Amino acid sequence: MEPEEEPGGAAVREVYEEAGVKGKLGRLLGIFENLQLGFSPDLEKNPLSVAKLK
Repeated sequence: MEPEEEPGGAAVREVYEEAGVKGKLGRLLGIFENLQLGFSPDLEKNPLSVAKLK
């Protein structure tokens, strides 16, 4: 995130910068922190959807 940037705006910007995809925000799915290298959320226990494709 950039200084003074809201999390939602940062998410939309990062998706566009990294993948070239324009999107819009939906509901908050969750917040994950990377506290150590190699950490990733356990998606089998906590599945989430990050996009709906048309």
